[in-house]
Amino acid sequence: MVFEHYTDRGIDIVKLPSRIMMSNAVETRDLLSQIIRGGSGRIVIDCSLIIFTDSTGSALIVSALQKARQRGGDVYLVGLSDQILELLELMRLHTGFRLFEDVASAVTAYTPDEGTPSTPT
Repeated sequence: MVFEHYTDRGIDIVKLPSRIMMSNAVETRDLLSQIIRGGSGRIVIDCSLIIFTDSTGSALIVSALQKARQRGGDVYLVGLSDQILELLELMRLHTGFRLFEDVASAVTAYTPDEGTPSTPT
């Protein structure tokens, strides 16, 4: 499974793969935990590629939110499909996250006074 991870103005951006479910839960959880521990705790999770997730995927995102907040950070979600947004709403999880259309908007919300974004590496 391939994850894309880069930083922009001190914010960790993670693009999740197309499927988040029980079969890849450990790898996904470990990756998010490592990024949160090693960074600022401020993370943007790009969900634009996700075409399928089960309740395990929702639990992973909630776990990342809890870990980030323990470090004084937060998790912003971007690129949610209507299906994923409906799942979060059904589970009443949508109110715990700030939701954005794209990564640039989420990064700007974290760093509104910090000029132009850097390019991914």
